[in-house]
Amino acid sequence: MVTWRGVSLDDRTAAMMDEVVRLCPGINIDPSQGSWSGAAASAGTHSGCGAIDVTNLSASECDTVVYSMRRVGGAAWHRTPEQSDWPRHVHMISVQPGGKGDRGCLHASAHDQVIDYYENRNGLASNAPDDATRDFVGVTWESYLAGGKDNVWEDEDMFIVEAPNRGAGLFAPGYYISLTLEQRDVLTDLGVRRTNHNDRGYDVARAAMLQGTDSVSAD
Repeated sequence: MVTWRGVSLDDRTAAMMDEVVRLCPGINIDPSQGSWSGAAASAGTHSGCGAIDVTNLSASECDTVVYSMRRVGGAAWHRTPEQSDWPRHVHMISVQPGGKGDRGCLHASAHDQVIDYYENRNGLASNAPDDATRDFVGVTWESYLAGGKDNVWEDEDMFIVEAPNRGAGLFAPGYYISLTLEQRDVLTDLGVRRTNHNDRGYDVARAAMLQGTDSVSAD
């Protein structure tokens, strides 16, 4: 256990949060609750490891933090006063190394929220649909590191990929690719710096735009 900005976290979640801070320059990440704590409104989710709440953010900042938390392997949501008797905040449970079925050191209620995240729910008793990006479902801290945390694309990067039997399409920032090894080799030669699978199963890609190239075929 470590103290991270005044709250208790396990080492792994603290490392994730250090990366979230790096990915959110200019946003003050101010945690209001960490792990092994028992606020009644949290319904036990903070009673084990892997849990953190961040407050004192605007709505847009909350959305940015949620995006970054999910990117590094967190099941995270933007919580609003309309949902319950709490201030606007971001709530995150760190997905354990084994993914959906791995409870690890999480409290059972926190693990239930991880399952909700995987199954496109909002992690609340309402079981409403998830309301943030689904592009990182399946990512864990370990898979994020294995992909190369510094090998990420700039926001302005876009790429057109022509995949067999899929046609061509332009995909905006935030998407990752699930392609054959041959396709990956082609894209790597053109500057792709990271690959992963997105939860929708699309063959999609983002890559650095090099030498004016705007399309690629692996046929």
